[in-house]
Amino acid sequence: METYIVIDACTLINLLRIEENRFITDKLLSLNLKIASKVFEEINNRVFVNQIDVEQMDYIKSIIYLFRDYVKQDETLPECYLNDIQSFLNYNKKNGELYSTALSLFTSRNDFSKVYFYTDDFPAKEQFEEYFNYQQIGYIGDSVDLICFLYCIFDNEHFTKQQLKDYLQNLKSQYNPLKTIISELEKISTIIDKTQKVLKNKIIKVVDNFYDNNIDKIIKDIDDLSKVEQYSIKNIFQKYPTVNSNMLKGIPIIEKINDRLRKLDKFDLFKYSNPLC
Repeated sequence: METYIVIDACTLINLLRIEENRFITDKLLSLNLKIASKVFEEINNRVFVNQIDVEQMDYIKSIIYLFRDYVKQDETLPECYLNDIQSFLNYNKKNGELYSTALSLFTSRNDFSKVYFYTDDFPAKEQFEEYFNYQQIGYIGDSVDLICFLYCIFDNEHFTKQQLKDYLQNLKSQYNPLKTIISELEKISTIIDKTQKVLKNKIIKVVDNFYDNNIDKIIKDIDDLSKVEQYSIKNIFQKYPTVNSNMLKGIPIIEKINDRLRKLDKFDLFKYSNPLC
């Protein structure tokens, strides 16, 4: 029985934003990958919407076309599948998650296969999981699961445990709600007056802890920095009044990544190429 990968817009966008030198792209394209045409449309509409630097934008533009050959036109999917999914789940939206689920069902039946569908839309993941289980289509995971799956199927020469940890850390930064404020603090640190050395060091400390994914220290540093009366700093916290340390608490994917990283320090994640201890 074959295995296929169906991927949603948010998952592919996150992976493209954190990869270097087509590290993940080439691995995905070597698999039985399928993308619903609605999803590919959403990817092109959303990939450059959130904060992204010029270098990252140029990189994604240079590789996004590679995924076109893996797009399945939604018009070719049986209408009865779409209707059944919507009726079963009482789901009225015609979005990427719906067409990805229909594509997964079609693939599992047409190709007599198991399908792994990856989406970072967590409410949709929970909702469509019931249909996946009922129809015995396969499995629904998120970008954390997909990165771990890629690690398992490629040998150590092509994907090391340290690279796995690094990519999980990078993925975590994509979901950190402080990303926007950190970017502004970085800009301020480059232009701040030399006489304000103490303040500059505080900003650098916050930024460094963010990129090191040191959550506990970020929480304390952000709270301390929010009390600073310097105009530029005060202006940032006025611009983002909801930014505070509580934003880092209870984010499911960040908690999942932290849990996965803790487990990776304790336990092996066995590769398919070397299933024995």
